[in-house]
Amino acid sequence: MHKAVCALVVGLLAAPVGHALAQQPTPTPTTPTDTTRAPTDTSARDTLRAVPPSEQRDTAVSTVPLAETEDDAPRSVAGRFSVTPVIGTMFWDDASALSNKKANESGVYGDRQYTPTVGLSAEYRVIPQVGVGFYFEAARPETRGDYFPAVFLNNGGNLPADLRVVGQRVTALLYGVQGSFVFDVGRLQPYVGGGFGAVTINPDPQQNNSNQSFTNTQFQFGGGLGFRVGVNTVVRLDVRNFVFTDWDRDELNPTDPAFQNTTVPSVNFNPPAEKSTINNFRIALGFTYIPRGGGGPRAGDEPEDQE
Repeated sequence: MHKAVCALVVGLLAAPVGHALAQQPTPTPTTPTDTTRAPTDTSARDTLRAVPPSEQRDTAVSTVPLAETEDDAPRSVAGRFSVTPVIGTMFWDDASALSNKKANESGVYGDRQYTPTVGLSAEYRVIPQVGVGFYFEAARPETRGDYFPAVFLNNGGNLPADLRVVGQRVTALLYGVQGSFVFDVGRLQPYVGGGFGAVTINPDPQQNNSNQSFTNTQFQFGGGLGFRVGVNTVVRLDVRNFVFTDWDRDELNPTDPAFQNTTVPSVNFNPPAEKSTINNFRIALGFTYIPRGGGGPRAGDEPEDQE
């Protein structure tokens, strides 16, 4: 009887303890922590705690290729170089004897004539706004025969004398060094510039019976407006005044003095007075290209160190 009572008491006492042990969660095995790398400050320990789903953030990062944005384009030394081919038309000074008009069958110069020009320039941006380089342009104008004494052909006998005006096509080469200053306004790039060099005129060798040419000092100034159409391409509208000095238009006369009309000078034409300095206006469309991309330096960019 005594043993039965003791067993009953022990059973009653063991039931709550077993029930409590059954409700206690089984501990999860953990990886030993390297105490030598444990954070010492509160902010570092906070980064190790588990983040509830409600507090988690989207950490996905979207990448954009460098070539897709102008601001991310590389600013290498090579990106400071640019080349600009141009094509346009030249309006020659009226006193130059280079023709802006063409002659009809009667030798009268009345219809407008345009002289195409082609050229190429290259520049290096010393700083974002300032560039220096060289330029070269070429044109094939005609000369005005009515600016020189007419050719007098005495046919002899009772035949009347024949008077003719003689012009020729020449090659004009313009070249030199130049500089420019750019006002960078987003995609728009207004600019001013100028240069100094020479002009070489090559007359027609067949009409002159020689390969003679002459060279004069030349300088130019002007400006234009550029529009950026890509990371490394700019379209430009360029206007320039090409000034030729020490100009002697008589060097463009292809007629031998022995055949010039000195017999009846009153029938010769009356051209404008000669000038030693002539101004020739050129308008052109250009395409600036930066060979290795990068868009070149811009305002606010620091110049790169060069070894």
